[in-house]
Amino acid sequence: MSASLVQQVGVQEQLERAGFAPVAGVDEAGRGACAGPLVVAAVVLGQESDRSVMRDSKALSPKARERAFDHIMATAESVCVVAVQPAEIDRVGIQRRS
Repeated sequence: MSASLVQQVGVQEQLERAGFAPVAGVDEAGRGACAGPLVVAAVVLGQESDRSVMRDSKALSPKARERAFDHIMATAESVCVVAVQPAEIDRVGIQRRS
């Protein structure tokens, strides 16, 4: 598990102990309104989720990325994915969407 992920898991555990649960991990992907949609995902991992498979997806091979995706989808308590099209970003602005 990477040092960054260990730190994030530590923050999650602190939040859960303080009564803030469930905790969702959130990330975005996209190259901006000129290059396509902005896609944002939030995931609440289940207790049986193996956090050792969690890595920066850019650092994973395509096969490892697919295995991590399958594991997350099979063990997550909740998953939400939203795609915002460039026209909406142009109309509303990126700051109101982030």
